[in-house]
Amino acid sequence: MSSQTEGHIGQSDQELKRASQGRIEAVLSLLDTGERQIYVLHVRLLPQARTLRRRFREVDALRLMGFTPRPECPYFPYQCFYAGCYYRELGEAHDDATRQRFEEIFDKSLESLAEAIEHILAGAWLAEEIGLPLK
Repeated sequence: MSSQTEGHIGQSDQELKRASQGRIEAVLSLLDTGERQIYVLHVRLLPQARTLRRRFREVDALRLMGFTPRPECPYFPYQCFYAGCYYRELGEAHDDATRQRFEEIFDKSLESLAEAIEHILAGAWLAEEIGLPLK
C-alpha cells in the first residue's frame, strides 16, 4: 500500500506499510522534506481502562522511547483517545537496502513495541506503589 499525504508542516509524506496488532496501529512512511528523505514510524494506541487511573500511562512509555505526539496525523482518520498518533523518525533513506531494513524493523516492531510498553508500565507502576512516581 502506498499513498501520498500532506506530511509534517506541508511536506510530502508517503505511506509505505500499515499494520495493526492488538491495541496498536502503525504506519511506516517516507517523509520527503525536499532536502532529505526520512523513514517515520507512526503509532496509534487504543486506550486501556486499566491505565486511565494511573499517573504514568502508555503515552508516557512512548515518549520515553523517543516518540513525539502528532495530534493531526494523516494516517488515522479519527483522533485517538490520546490526541492523535505518535511518531518517531527511524532514519534517512539512502537506497533500496535501507528501505528493506526499515520495512523489516516495522514488521517486527508491533509485537516488540507492545511488550516494551508493558515492561515500562510495570516498572513505572511499581515505582508509584513504593512512593517514587516517575512524573
